[in-house]
Amino acid sequence: MKYVFWCVALGAAAVAISACQTARNPSVSPSLTLVDAHSQGRHTIEFNEILKLMDRAGVSHTLLALNGHDRRRTRTKKLLSFAGRYPDRITPAVRAKGRPFRSGDASRYERFLSSQYDLLGFGAIGEVLFWHAKKGGGREQFEEVVASFDDDRVKAALSLAKRRRWPFVAHVEFAGADDPQLMAAFETFIRVNADHPFVLIHMGQLEPPDVERLINTHRNIYFMTSHATSIWRNKGYGFIDMFDGSDLTPAWKDLMIRHSSRFVLGFDMVTERDWQNIYVETVELWRAALIRLPEPVREAIAHQNAERLWRLSPTRPAQKLSNR
Repeated sequence: MKYVFWCVALGAAAVAISACQTARNPSVSPSLTLVDAHSQGRHTIEFNEILKLMDRAGVSHTLLALNGHDRRRTRTKKLLSFAGRYPDRITPAVRAKGRPFRSGDASRYERFLSSQYDLLGFGAIGEVLFWHAKKGGGREQFEEVVASFDDDRVKAALSLAKRRRWPFVAHVEFAGADDPQLMAAFETFIRVNADHPFVLIHMGQLEPPDVERLINTHRNIYFMTSHATSIWRNKGYGFIDMFDGSDLTPAWKDLMIRHSSRFVLGFDMVTERDWQNIYVETVELWRAALIRLPEPVREAIAHQNAERLWRLSPTRPAQKLSNR
């Protein structure tokens, strides 16, 4: 009897110790499936390297679009071919930005979209730029882009998203734009299209009160977590930081718990430098924060919301490799 008692006591102690270790160090917790709902590739980084970095970071699946600077049609075919070999890891996204969009020519842009979606294999459409500040410099310079919500180019991208039942990913830098009319125009846009899901990339650069108001007002709005850490806030341009150290701030944590179905994990790696220098660090930061959330909440944000919105097959935890 004493032996049974001590076994039970030791077992309970082991569970308690494990729980304490998990609270202090999320990396010892059970595997967490991670889906990156939007990142970008370009000709300066090979798709195989992206996959190796996903393995290293423990990311199960990535929705991958070509960067706006990557204009080669052959590169599009290579992305589709690569995704075809790894359909459980990569979902290719139609590139919705770049020179054809910046030209302002709606007919040219429609041809640009059709030249892609006529090819088989796409499972998403990439971000559409409404307000994007000029960023970077040299080879990594990204131009300013401003487009109205009733622009014919926007209508073409939205039409494609609706036909394929893909969420519409909107890039609107509300903090960077500092335009009091921008929010009203955006809300009219999603209200008119209330039957379709819209995802604000980079959290729209909004803070918790504005995010909660939008969630309570519109049933079709979702928020992607990309570029919402100190890594990006320190670059300026109005990006927000959802973190206090290695954990989410209390305001963000509370909001994500109460509205867990409205947040989508996304990293939006843009250049080869992003992939090579900050990708693994960014994933680790989000993993540590998500593990601290209640299990149903973290599972929803980490992968289930993306699986539902983009109709992805259920994903499994990727084997996390420290070196590959």
